[in-house]
Amino acid sequence: MPTRAALPAALATTALLLHVLITPSLASTIGHGVIESASQSGMVRVMIFLEVPQAAAGSDKAARDAVAAAQQEVLALLGGDFTLQRRFKAIPALAGNITASGAARLAGAAGVVRVDLDEGGSAGMIQSLPLANVDDMHARGYGGLGATVAVLDTGINSGHADLNDPLTARPASARQTAPGAVRTVM
Repeated sequence: MPTRAALPAALATTALLLHVLITPSLASTIGHGVIESASQSGMVRVMIFLEVPQAAAGSDKAARDAVAAAQQEVLALLGGDFTLQRRFKAIPALAGNITASGAARLAGAAGVVRVDLDEGGSAGMIQSLPLANVDDMHARGYGGLGATVAVLDTGINSGHADLNDPLTARPASARQTAPGAVRTVM
């Protein structure tokens, strides 16, 4: 049972949650657990996914400018209800901590596609190999010799100690690898 002092905040949170849940467009914008978690802890870590105009797809600079403008609009709208953790240059998204009232404000905001909890995850070879059908490829005689592999990721920390070695410090054109060996290109 909430204390008398906490009752207005609990009622406001309940009203906010009901408003988001019974308004279909709002419920589809705000991910499961965002408002509830933020209400309980004050702020919760989220990813905010934004929409940018299709016209911005013409060039890299235009796309980056459109992403920056969309991000700035959301940051201005949220003010103190959001603590920015990560602002991406080319991806129309923001990562940070948000309050329940900030999340509810984004539910009706133009240009906001989705707000979801930023929940970490992990997977290892045991989980990923079956998803990639590696056993099937090996059974068909493919071992990867001569294959070129690209890894697309959300980014790297170029200052990390694991990336401070002579191999990755040289340009890709200067790196020589044995046939079948893994070559890192950054």
